[in-house]
Amino acid sequence: MSWKSFLTAGLLCVLASPLFAAGPSVTIRPGGEGATSNHLNAAGQWVWNVYINPDLSLNTNGADPGTPVAAEFGLRFNDTVTSAVVSNAAIFDTLNPGKSIFGWEVPGTCNANGNPCGIAIGGTGVNLNKEVFAAVGSRNLVAADRVNLGPDLIAGGANQFGIPFLTITTVNANVDLTSSIQVLGATAYGSKARVAQITGWNGTAYTTGAFDSFAGTFSSTVKQGDIDANGGVTFTDYSVFASNYSPSATGKVWKTGDFSGDGKADFTDYSLLAGNYSPTASYVVGNGGTLGGPVGGGSSLGGGAVPEPASVALLGLALVGGLGIIRRKR
Repeated sequence: MSWKSFLTAGLLCVLASPLFAAGPSVTIRPGGEGATSNHLNAAGQWVWNVYINPDLSLNTNGADPGTPVAAEFGLRFNDTVTSAVVSNAAIFDTLNPGKSIFGWEVPGTCNANGNPCGIAIGGTGVNLNKEVFAAVGSRNLVAADRVNLGPDLIAGGANQFGIPFLTITTVNANVDLTSSIQVLGATAYGSKARVAQITGWNGTAYTTGAFDSFAGTFSSTVKQGDIDANGGVTFTDYSVFASNYSPSATGKVWKTGDFSGDGKADFTDYSLLAGNYSPTASYVVGNGGTLGGPVGGGSSLGGGAVPEPASVALLGLALVGGLGIIRRKR
């Protein structure tokens, strides 16, 4: 069955998520500039990465494996978001329509019904510029697209896999020692984020499902003096600080010794480092975790429910131009 026919069927037919299916998972990980500093970028800003891992076992069509996905996420942070981008535009290559999650989203231009689409940063009141709306679709995904994210500390040490989806950057660590990310979704989905994918193949047609099981909060906290944000204030941090020490120079950030947020690496910062200095002691910065699991509790589409094209997000299949022609999977 061609992808074009599959899309047509998906728009005309009722979607159902089988309750026995484990479904996709979503992993949240700190991001940064390297293995020894995976929480902060070179500017000292907090970075969060979002990964989606579709359940590839649900498509039993061995001749045409894999599945596209459609993601509809709301993300709320404790600090101002400076950027939110798709991690790999060659994989998540379609701006999709989705339901309003926060209420501030503006009508989108990628659909006829005016629902918001794509990625936007916003918020109101105490959450001004602290929220991210993301409704994005992917090309067909196969096992080779997944990357090993390493042990999931929240789930007890098992390796987790996923495909890079979003990268979000917030304020410098010297502005806030703690960064948190909350995953949520539209009220219609129980305030949980949604991921839609292929859920089965009966020999002649695909079945599809929308999984609304993604909600939770993760946080990371560093101590002043821990320049590489690896959970310890050691001689390595002191050496970097010493090379940047300059009471009069400005423009310093966390990664160059400014822990107090005044733009300098001076004696104040040295005192903060010295107060936390411990070559052997360590602390937990916070490494995120994985959300997901069996669909249940009425979160799936089933029965007589007819999904909106916006909520299903066209099952994440990329459209070529304005003709609605579906690109064959690569």
